[in-house]
Amino acid sequence: MTEPETTATAAGFWVRGGAFIIDLLLLATVRVIVSLGLIGYGVPRGLLALFGLALTTVYSAVTIGAWGQTFGKM
Repeated sequence: MTEPETTATAAGFWVRGGAFIIDLLLLATVRVIVSLGLIGYGVPRGLLALFGLALTTVYSAVTIGAWGQTFGKM
């Protein structure tokens, strides 16, 4: 039994850049919504920055772990 041939090619610069922008916009939207909700409670900016870092890390880990790619790459 032989393996079927695949003709997949790697994505170019602009496709990867577009995927990055999609992921960036998605993360920024979530981050802004959560930050606006937390600012009224007097949460320090440093903690909000840490939240942004954690959000990016969890987003990448979950989407790549579950589907092998982020939403932008899909």
